Amino acid sequence: MLLYHYLTLPRFTPESHFFRLIDLLPSSDKDEPLQVNIREVRLEDEPVYECLSYVWGTPSPTSFHHTVSVVSAPESSDEPESTKGKIRISENLHAALQTIRLPSQTRTLWADAICINQPDTDERNSQVALMGVIYYSATRVNIYLGPDPSNSAKLAFQTMSPISHMHWGHHIPGIRWGAFDSDGQPSMNLPDQDERWRAISEFYSLEWFTRAWVQQEIGLSKDAYFYWGDYHMTENPPESRDIFGFDIWLEHSPRGGSLRERYISHVEGVRGSRNVWLQYGQVTRPGWLPDEEAVRRHLEHNHFLVVLLDAKACTARDARDCIYAFLGHPSARVARRKTQGGAERAEMFGGVGYREMMLSTIDGITPDESGNGAACELIVQADYNKSVQEVYTELAKRLLDHHRNLRMLSAVCHTEESIELQDGYASWVPRWDMIKGEQAIGCSGWGWPTEISSPFPSGDFEYTNTVDDENRLQVLGVVIATVTEVLDWTEDRLKETKAKLLKRERSISLHTGLVNRRRVFRTRDGQEGLAQDTVREGDSVALLVGAYTPCVLRRGPESLKQEFVFGGNSVLFGIHDQRYNELVKEAAQIGMVRDMRLV
Repeated sequence: MLLYHYLTLPRFTPESHFFRLIDLLPSSDKDEPLQVNIREVRLEDEPVYECLSYVWGTPSPTSFHHTVSVVSAPESSDEPESTKGKIRISENLHAALQTIRLPSQTRTLWADAICINQPDTDERNSQVALMGVIYYSATRVNIYLGPDPSNSAKLAFQTMSPISHMHWGHHIPGIRWGAFDSDGQPSMNLPDQDERWRAISEFYSLEWFTRAWVQQEIGLSKDAYFYWGDYHMTENPPESRDIFGFDIWLEHSPRGGSLRERYISHVEGVRGSRNVWLQYGQVTRPGWLPDEEAVRRHLEHNHFLVVLLDAKACTARDARDCIYAFLGHPSARVARRKTQGGAERAEMFGGVGYREMMLSTIDGITPDESGNGAACELIVQADYNKSVQEVYTELAKRLLDHHRNLRMLSAVCHTEESIELQDGYASWVPRWDMIKGEQAIGCSGWGWPTEISSPFPSGDFEYTNTVDDENRLQVLGVVIATVTEVLDWTEDRLKETKAKLLKRERSISLHTGLVNRRRVFRTRDGQEGLAQDTVREGDSVALLVGAYTPCVLRRGPESLKQEFVFGGNSVLFGIHDQRYNELVKEAAQIGMVRDMRLV
């Protein structure tokens, strides 16, 4: 078998951004071998195409035993054989192409595994930077969810769709509204109720919703359509609103909540995709927010850290993609210079649209030639030559610099292994491939808690967190307590903990996620609190200037007096946020607020 040989794509310039498309040749026989044309296109020429979204799958020796035949490709006088050949593809991509192939018309598509020369690291770096614009510019995104061996798709979609339309306020001709009670809630007396909800439960368990790259793919889509098994062959495929409207109803309606508890064991995947879909849509799609000022305010509160945490349940084959998969979000652009008056702004567009803003940051040019608004750059550049540790550490440093506080520390989540620092990571660097199941506190710009501010007058002392050559983070703070006991969870303690959390001033909505991977601890003076489950007796509870919660610290491996392992954030019961600032001021008056180093 002659393998297809990719020709090198032209380098990006401000006027030209090249990528590849495939023309999927038609066939009325699903089992007929796949054939495509490959061609290079320039984004600025406004090519018309669709995108394909699917799960790559876990790599194995048999992962890429399928092939697609390239029957025509860009010609080269030097390499005439490069115009034809075969490309190895995964089982999932093969099934996806079979599913969306038309019987009598060519379908023009962008599919990452074929359109990017994956072994070419330089090409991957440049094309990953362009992927947000590629999905944003496509006429539609076709989402292949995978096979449907139990034939659940039809029943699941037929149950979810009318509920979604009810949520969005649309009436669909032909919908039997008798399936709803007089209050507009779906009736509990739906026929074959258990069968319907088992089908929905299977839908909620699909792997597609937990993958990192697909979040951007649906978030930036003009229209996105779901294909699950062969259901679409006789019916119109459901679109994103058909799915996410149902999930909003499931989360917020009392009846939906009871059905979820009874039938659906895992909602995190679909809910995470829904939240990221909303995050992207509100800042990239006209009409989702009323004006540019509303977009700016939204981005100030839903910054890149929040986007990453909304997607924390997602997984990726390459741990670097837990970051790179979200660089298409506008919040991944940060100010490069100060605006008039010297204040930094979280400006996203600067008077131009999403596509222009994206391309300008790829090319490194100023998006706003009028001088109004801030020029932007990517918070990190995709670079697959760097290790996972280098990528995560680089992002942590950029987040420190961007926020100018310690908000990022709220995203740190350790395991018993990682907190021992045997793998070379600094303890204060969030491990984005490990943050699963825990609700972060203090990362969002909305709601509690309040930032712990410097106790010194700004005119007398301005503190800046710095990172040295050994990746030790210098912070300013005071130890206020020592952990003497870590308590086991019991049913009564779980109820008591939730009740204490709900009594907090300005509480946001709290749910079981806040106690996941956390334990209740008791301090020497009898104070109780909630910390990550790696907390131990002898750990210190400290207030760090610029953090948003009390932090758990552990003496560093070198036992230096002011060198600590960062153990995560915590909540102290019965102490409101403003009291933390009072404690820091009181400690500063007696000289107890000191420099510390987090290793």
